[in-house]
Amino acid sequence: MAQNKFGERHQIQTLPNAGMQRSEYPKMTYPFDRSGTYAICVVGVLDKSWTDRLGGMTVSEPEVTPENSSPVTRLVGWVPDQAALAGILNTLYENHFALLCVQYLGASQSCIPSGKT
Repeated sequence: MAQNKFGERHQIQTLPNAGMQRSEYPKMTYPFDRSGTYAICVVGVLDKSWTDRLGGMTVSEPEVTPENSSPVTRLVGWVPDQAALAGILNTLYENHFALLCVQYLGASQSCIPSGKT
């Protein structure tokens, strides 16, 4: 049991990897630090005019599914670097769009699916 500055006692929980050295952590690689084609899904409706604000990303028509009544908009486009990706995600966050997924589609601009945006 530990005590905080207010005198409250609480149980300290140990994380499963506590005590592991950094070199013992499993090696994971994430492609979000490189240029490429990305797909981003958000809850809400974005107008096609958002393309310029979002670094040229193509804005799809919102999709409503039976299991989720909220519209989901998919953005697909070429992102030159991690700073550009962060800028796109920050713009969405600042405008209160809930992020559902960010997917790296590939290293070339030809990875943009035709007819699906």
